[in-house]
Amino acid sequence: MAERDREDGLRAENIKVVIRVRPFNETERGRGDRPVLRCLEDGKTVQVSSFGMEDFGRSSSVKNFSFTACADEQCDQESFYEQAGVSGLIRKALEGYSATLFAYGQTGSGKTYSVSGAEHVIVDDGYAGGDPREGVVPRAAREVYQAVDEAQGGTSYSVKAACFEIYNEQVIDLLNPDAGQLAIRESKAQAHILKSTPHNDDLHKRASTLIFENL
Repeated sequence: MAERDREDGLRAENIKVVIRVRPFNETERGRGDRPVLRCLEDGKTVQVSSFGMEDFGRSSSVKNFSFTACADEQCDQESFYEQAGVSGLIRKALEGYSATLFAYGQTGSGKTYSVSGAEHVIVDDGYAGGDPREGVVPRAAREVYQAVDEAQGGTSYSVKAACFEIYNEQVIDLLNPDAGQLAIRESKAQAHILKSTPHNDDLHKRASTLIFENL
């Protein structure tokens, strides 16, 4: 019941911002870096100290920032998927609404792991899903196809996917890199249209693999 109430609260917001704090990597631990932030027990607030953990509690050096949700260093992939409200976005998309999940952060902040998961696991040709290190993409793709398979009442779906890299104002189709740089077209109905061919072949199994193969 509590989980359903939390999802209802997330759905009530048009725009949600979910923060994920990654643990230190080996380099950071090796040079003795100190943590400067933590997620509070309310699950929504990030507390930042300008010096280190020992400074938490000194009001002059501590600032709090509130978001829709905050996932700390101990949060696993499944829990993050739930906290991010991805299932709610998928339900709305299947109901015909536009839905977007946007990962933002500086290089090395953990976006790839959160979105795709452990690369060496996902790209294995024999991988059939279920690894706890899976990220948002394979989990969401599997959930979409499960919902499509279970659809009732004469509802039918067409699932297509495209993945673009935009870098230095150049657009590349990662699922079809041989297409070269793509042209961007504008229209009154849609702000921008990328001239590409969406893919629809067994996407729930190949989504992350196709992306990693072409990065």
